[in-house]
Amino acid sequence: MDLVVVFDEDTPTELLSELRPHVLGQGGGDYRAKELSGCEFVEEVIILPLAKGLSATETIRYVEKTERLARGL
Repeated sequence: MDLVVVFDEDTPTELLSELRPHVLGQGGGDYRAKELSGCEFVEEVIILPLAKGLSATETIRYVEKTERLARGL
């Protein structure tokens, strides 16, 4: 089963210690697996390469803008 989980803490360490997933995917190819918070609780870390013109920040901004427009703000 694949999951995406939103968490309120600054890092996913507590969540990963409870879930103990087999694989953790991290976007932004400039990370090293051993540098990631909670990596000790997973079997494998996959670092996803950067995609030119795509970023999580830009996606979030787009969603926020679309939501504001839909609400007439």
